[in-house]
Amino acid sequence: MRLLTVNTGSSSLKAALYAVGSAPALIYSCTADAIGAASGQFRIRDADGRPLFRSESAAQTHAAALTAFLHWLGQQGPEGEFEAVAHRLVVASQAFLAPRELDEAAIAELDVEQREAPDHLPQAIAAIQAVRRIYPSVPQIGCSDSAFHASMPAEARTVPLPAAWRGQGIERFGYHGLSCASVLATLQGLDPKAAQGRVIVAHLGNGASITAIRAGRSVDTTMGLTPCGGLIMSSRTGDLDPGVVVFLQSRGMTATQVNHLVNHQGGLLGISGISGDMRTLLVQAESNPQAKLAVDCFLWQARKHLAAMAASLGGVDCLVFAGGIGENAPAVRGEICRGMEWMGLQVDAARNARGAPVISPDGGAVSIRVIATDENQELARQGAGWLSQHSRRQDN
Repeated sequence: MRLLTVNTGSSSLKAALYAVGSAPALIYSCTADAIGAASGQFRIRDADGRPLFRSESAAQTHAAALTAFLHWLGQQGPEGEFEAVAHRLVVASQAFLAPRELDEAAIAELDVEQREAPDHLPQAIAAIQAVRRIYPSVPQIGCSDSAFHASMPAEARTVPLPAAWRGQGIERFGYHGLSCASVLATLQGLDPKAAQGRVIVAHLGNGASITAIRAGRSVDTTMGLTPCGGLIMSSRTGDLDPGVVVFLQSRGMTATQVNHLVNHQGGLLGISGISGDMRTLLVQAESNPQAKLAVDCFLWQARKHLAAMAASLGGVDCLVFAGGIGENAPAVRGEICRGMEWMGLQVDAARNARGAPVISPDGGAVSIRVIATDENQELARQGAGWLSQHSRRQDN
């Protein structure tokens, strides 16, 4: 069986074709960056990462980028065929916490929900419709990026608002669930005992979150109703005093303007005034005080939330760094752990510098690992699971 996965970001697209047997095996991958911008990149690669097609022109929409990949797959003959499509959904709704077929009813529900996720769901819906136009009979499956956190206890999920508002679906859903599931699956293969213990996953990238996991189940996480909560991110503010939003609106800003501010003009970009890219800020930190301040604020928040997740677990056995920053920025990993020896975190500087899979010293109280997350592979795994269950139900 072959399955296509689609992961739409606010301005990017990651799609991949997998052969799904006992485990998903990558065949082709596609990435599109800076969608809608003046310049960007569009890449198609094989399973070994070798480039098969490239363009320096940015796609104008997510649907256009996915359509280009679908047409390219169609030119590959049987090698480009697939039986189903699995989409990552950033949606704050109990109705999508389990993988679900994206039929007319589901898409209509997503249309309503996109008001709560204006930076993610419109792109996902456009991608769903793009597939339907070209492959109308191929089943599509929605996989929630929050499902992993459905195991959080009520005290972690509940927001301190009156019941009338909470009854309208306002709660802490959490995100980066597909990443957490991917990391945990890899950790299970590397160290099954650690995977069943107290694990903290620090997914640090353009979006950033830290999640507390006990015995393979999410206990707490930093993101809340939306992916804007928690840590400082590339252009998202992370947690804000609610009074800040009230202040902004009292000065005449609309809800749409506030949303744009906290999701696209805040975070590292907002503090530095230069860039939301951690690589750029690390280079400029020595000479630019605002770049240094942005990095320092990120590290401060990361340490604080890391300690909070350890408190939710009553300790930690394994810390995993994942995401673009977590996987590729040794300086950030080292600085986050510096001063955290009181909770058992120690980093071997040499191992960390070369990006070793384990960056803690032998015999350390807490195992600290770097694991590459693969949300598309997790999408393929969940999509295949839905297809298997759906097939059994039809057989019965």
